[in-house]
Amino acid sequence: MVNFVGNYIFYYRKRQFDAILRNKMETFREESKTKKALQLTMITTYGVKRNMYSNRVQSEVLLDDLFV
Repeated sequence: MVNFVGNYIFYYRKRQFDAILRNKMETFREESKTKKALQLTMITTYGVKRNMYSNRVQSEVLLDDLFV
């Protein structure tokens, strides 16, 4: 499942953004009925800013990784 988050980070506080991502992952888990682990991957231009909510992101893909 690919979900482009866009500029949500600019419109929501970090805590609200974290809740949105948790809700999306839980909804996907319930709808797909998967028992497998889900990994949150952020595709960004400059990377994920480290803070108390960024530990939920397991991996990130930078723009430079796509155009090497």
